Amino acid sequence: TSIKRAVNLLGVNEIRRMALSMLLFTKLIRRESREFDFLFFWQHCLFVAELSRRIAIALKHADPELVYTAGLLHDVGKLALETHGKLTYSQFIAALHNCSHPLLEEEKHFFGITHVEMGLVLCLECQLPVPITAIASYHHQLPDNSSPYYAYRTEIAIVAFANYIAWLHGISSISHSGPPQLCPQVFELLP
Repeated sequence: TSIKRAVNLLGVNEIRRMALSMLLFTKLIRRESREFDFLFFWQHCLFVAELSRRIAIALKHADPELVYTAGLLHDVGKLALETHGKLTYSQFIAALHNCSHPLLEEEKHFFGITHVEMGLVLCLECQLPVPITAIASYHHQLPDNSSPYYAYRTEIAIVAFANYIAWLHGISSISHSGPPQLCPQVFELLP
């Protein structure tokens, strides 16, 4: 649920190994020309994470670090689609020219799955904490009361709002998309 907890559980050496592996992986991937800009994506995730944490602190949320971690991982489905799909997110972005439909609809049409659905699958596969899974799955549309993630609506609303603010400031996770969908209920949950 937090970077500090990950270091305590996995140890500094394991975190260092993971970071070096990711650095090497990124260097290898960057050799190809891609529409999906990993640096731009990472900046977006960091911006959303930090803004989410600050909003959580302002709202006196019990665990701002959890909200930070969830903000960092909210678009993990896009990363999975880019790095592990037969069709990549780069190919999707290249095919987006002058699209008039919401991004999730375009993803569903192109991949047969959206990045939030892929995020859910990945979070469940990795057995990430339930609040993080909830945010990765619902940051574009809040869950209804029949969802097992309904209890995390406030956390989801915080990250969804931070994601929207990031887009308003030109820091979206991809450069070729319109504004993210922001549910009106977000403002009912965030004073």
